[in-house]
Amino acid sequence: MFRIAFLISAIICCVCYAWWKKNKNYWKRRGVPFEKPLPILGNMLDVVLMKQNLAEVIGNLYFKYSNEPFFGIWSFTQPHLVLRCPDLIKQVLIQDFDYFVDRNVQCNEKVDAISSSMMFFSKNEKWRFIRRSTTPMFSSGKLKYIYPQIQNIAKNMVPFVGDRDDKVLFIKDVAVKYATEVVCSIAFGIDAHSFQDKDTEFTDIGKGVFEINLRNAIAAATYFSNNSLADIFKIKFIKSSLANFVSQTFMGIVKERYAGNSKRKDLVDLMIKFKNDYNLKEYEIVGQAMQFFLAGYETTSSTITFAICEMSLNKEVQSKLRKEIDASIENNEEFSYYTLKNMSYLHKVVCETLRKYPVVPFLGRTCTRDYQIPHSDVVIEKGAAILIPLLGIHNDPLYFPNPQKFDPERFSNENMAEKHPCTYLPFGDGQRHCIGKRMGLFVVKMALAHLIRNFEFEATEGIQVPFKLSANTFLLATDPIGVHVKKIR
Repeated sequence: MFRIAFLISAIICCVCYAWWKKNKNYWKRRGVPFEKPLPILGNMLDVVLMKQNLAEVIGNLYFKYSNEPFFGIWSFTQPHLVLRCPDLIKQVLIQDFDYFVDRNVQCNEKVDAISSSMMFFSKNEKWRFIRRSTTPMFSSGKLKYIYPQIQNIAKNMVPFVGDRDDKVLFIKDVAVKYATEVVCSIAFGIDAHSFQDKDTEFTDIGKGVFEINLRNAIAAATYFSNNSLADIFKIKFIKSSLANFVSQTFMGIVKERYAGNSKRKDLVDLMIKFKNDYNLKEYEIVGQAMQFFLAGYETTSSTITFAICEMSLNKEVQSKLRKEIDASIENNEEFSYYTLKNMSYLHKVVCETLRKYPVVPFLGRTCTRDYQIPHSDVVIEKGAAILIPLLGIHNDPLYFPNPQKFDPERFSNENMAEKHPCTYLPFGDGQRHCIGKRMGLFVVKMALAHLIRNFEFEATEGIQVPFKLSANTFLLATDPIGVHVKKIR
């Protein structure tokens, strides 16, 4: 058995090396500056060795090629064109969007049916159908409707944190529980009991997908850098046990709604309508539930974590935000929808957090037909992969002076009026920008408003600055950071 496995591995390596030898001059032939690659690994050595995550690798190369509008890299054996110039990025994301409709990640339905149905992985017409159909879930009217649910969850978070008064708190643990409660409530119409139990099956789903382990590192590397490997080795984006739990839970809720003929105007109701109107398969509607859960889970919890950790180091920012919160609510104990919406400094704090730590640290696109780069002889061929390195752009002193400083005032109206719109892209841009942007910002702001109003956060001794980023995840996350929490109300 060992000999057969060794022989198969040797054959695969030989084939990859032969293909590599034939195509290693891909960028040179096209006149594109590029980072010299290693055989088979390309420029992914540090990713494979888990020294850096993919975003950091691309971010470092972004600064190395500071005089170029674009440059080429190799993600294992697959070439990617990395864009640096904001004007070119605008062309790709907005003005010439029809050439770059699809993301450069793919998921084979035969390998992972549920993940392949997620909007994130969907291509062209299928993506347009899903986005058009789910847009009502993210309208301003919907946000007002679910506002009381989000506020109640934030209020329930306060006593949970209060029990850790005068102790060191790992804020990511709290943020994960909050994000889980929000997603389960507004999408599935259920209470996940995250603040009562140490861990629930729903928090296990998020951890199972995003936690740092070898299986997830391999899945991330294949799906976000070389899709063909996922097909060859039958690697699922989400492991079967987690996908099965979500499927059974979600479809169980759907059946209860059918039986009780009740409606909550949530994702479940929308998926029931989908199933009835378009005769969708079960895995297709479960895919949207999985998309909603995962998109809300990690982005929300990581943004809250980074914001609190930064404010534990920058006490003047924390104090200024607390003053705005106290002044906004006066004698009322609750935040109204419009009160939260109008907190300008809170908005700046969240924007600065997403600048310094874009949780989705790069945007990927696939060229759907040959495209000549404006003012250049370079033609991006059909099927070519494009990367936009947000971590590099957001931390470029050309656009954000002294980028390592946490300064919310960068996002004053006056300062932002002078910025190129494609130098700040935490939610992407163009037709394929993040559909949940408005809801995501509101959920994060609600959590921060309740936390900062009720607690003071202080950095612990020995905290590592800058924060150490997790090396084996495709999103931007930090290794566990503890902060000292003190109850003030």
